[in-house]
Amino acid sequence: MIAQVACPPSAAYPTRSAANDVKRGLVRVLHLPVSVLHCEECDCYHLSGNGPKLRVPKKCLRVIKLIAQGYTQPEIAKITGIAISTIQWYLYELKYSLAANSSAHLVAIMISMGFFNPRDFVPPITERTQRCKTQ
Repeated sequence: MIAQVACPPSAAYPTRSAANDVKRGLVRVLHLPVSVLHCEECDCYHLSGNGPKLRVPKKCLRVIKLIAQGYTQPEIAKITGIAISTIQWYLYELKYSLAANSSAHLVAIMISMGFFNPRDFVPPITERTQRCKTQ
């Protein structure tokens, strides 16, 4: 029996074996407990995990969050005080483990696995008053 899951916005794998390859990488490199679930909506396989219970260093999560907010690696290094080579290593290890094609894909996978709330990246709505000149 295959477990069913609601279709997350990203991190879909076309075959169970592709999803299992990513799962093995997560377990081997980062020791992350995840499961592979089938989605009837998109007929793909997704990784499911409980983000808060998964062990990813806080500095690494902060780097990914800043990447998601559009900061460049030099800017992240300046903000966090982490060396650029360490930032690159974090990104490489996570991209490899999650089979992410890019930093954007990595962020999408991390969101779908529950590490971040997508609403964390939406800027707050501020009231703007427009002044109209009357003539």
